[in-house]
Amino acid sequence: MLESVDAVITFYRNQRESLEKRNYDHSGIVSTRIIPLTADDALINVAYRRYKKDGSLLEEGAAFYPVSKSSGDWKLRGAVAQEPKYFGKVYDGKR
Repeated sequence: MLESVDAVITFYRNQRESLEKRNYDHSGIVSTRIIPLTADDALINVAYRRYKKDGSLLEEGAAFYPVSKSSGDWKLRGAVAQEPKYFGKVYDGKR
């Protein structure tokens, strides 16, 4: 949990610097799912790929992004990393 705007900025700045050290160039979205929860809340599930400057694959990832509508605009409320192999899957409590 990041508790301030400064903490969020620092987190993403450090992440970007770490990626640049690994020859990162750009990312691309592979797939997106939007899961409505209420009229003003949803989860966005995204699978993505990151590429190196030479065009080769750096890594694959996935994440959930909780969003909510406030003052007429959708706002990002957080990010939860997910293993790419579980993208689009929901645990139903059954084994």
